[in-house]
This record gives sequence, C-alpha cells and structure tokens, in this order.
Amino acid sequence: EPLSVDVPTYVGLPNYAGAPTWDANSVCKPIPPAHPALLLLPPHIEYQVTPNNADDRNLRYSISTPSSKVALSETGLLTTHGEKGRVTVLIEDTEVDSELLMVNVLITNIYSILVENSYGVLTLPTDADSHLKIHLQDTLGRAFPSPNELGKLSLSLSISDHRILEGSLVEKNSILYLRAKSEGLALVTVYLTENPSIFDIFYV
Repeated sequence: EPLSVDVPTYVGLPNYAGAPTWDANSVCKPIPPAHPALLLLPPHIEYQVTPNNADDRNLRYSISTPSSKVALSETGLLTTHGEKGRVTVLIEDTEVDSELLMVNVLITNIYSILVENSYGVLTLPTDADSHLKIHLQDTLGRAFPSPNELGKLSLSLSISDHRILEGSLVEKNSILYLRAKSEGLALVTVYLTENPSIFDIFYV
C-alpha cells in the first residue's frame, strides 16, 4: 500500500489521503479539485505526522528545505513556531525503493471555530445531554486537524448560566459535552484561550 497521510479538507467532506490513489487497472485517479492538498496547522502547536501503517514501516522524516518555521523530530513530531508560511515534510520508507511522500504544510492562523450541529441542541430536555464535535477553520473555510491532534492548543468554554446548563470540553478539546439541568436559556461559547475573539456561540 502506497504511503499516505490523511489531510482534512472541509467540514462535512472526506479527508484527502495525501497521495494520488490508483484504481483496479493501475490508473492514477486525479485529486478532486475540492480537496486542498495542504495540511493546515496553526502556529505554536505540536502535530504528529502519521502515515498509514506507520507501525509496520521504517520511516525517515525530513523537511525539504531547512526552515525556521518548524521543527521536525525523527519520529515525525512537527512543532510549529510563530512564523507563518509553507513547508514540505518528506516521508520516506527506507525499506521500499522510491517510496517517498511529500506532505505540504501551511502554517496559518485559526480564523473560526465551528461547533458541529449546535442547532440540534437549541431545545434540550431537562437531564438530557449531548456531545458535539468541534472544528477549526481558516479564512477560506478549510479545516485544520481535530483539536485532539494539536498539542499545546488551548480551547475554553463559557456557559452563561450554570444553574440551567453544565458542560465541559472532553477528548482533548475535540468534543463539547452539554447537559441540561433545569428549564431556561443559556448561552454557550467555545473560544481560543489565547485569542477569545476566535469563537463560536449559540444558545440552548
């Protein structure tokens, strides 16, 4: 199986596998134009680059051109710094000749937070609970990896009335858990801890 890395595209669309795919007749399938071949990462985080079947391969990681934007460990842990821009991560299977994968990385700011299906909890019965997935997007609506894959990323939660609603960020900030305690109206806000102007807000 060729090397590939899952790259998020847009909320609601499947990930891009990070490499062209091949059909049963060994014909290369083109990359769908709606799928950006860019791995988006925000500054000042850690991200583990994990190809398919990584445990069964002898992999070597490198940066195509030395850059002050990132640091890359021998195990594929990518650390972004404060500088934004593009870098290319090279992944080589040392046991397979010519097995080389290039992962294009764009370091850019998070522009928006989207709590998926928040409209579904506009009315929440007392004592009922809900788990909502959290997405991060750039200025073009493209998706970052899930918050639970972005080490050092900090999200915060604000609930206007804890007598009515309780909640928490679980699974390393990737899921918003809510439970209705009593009748009433409460505003829920999920935001970047270091930049509260990046947020999603809705009422329950």
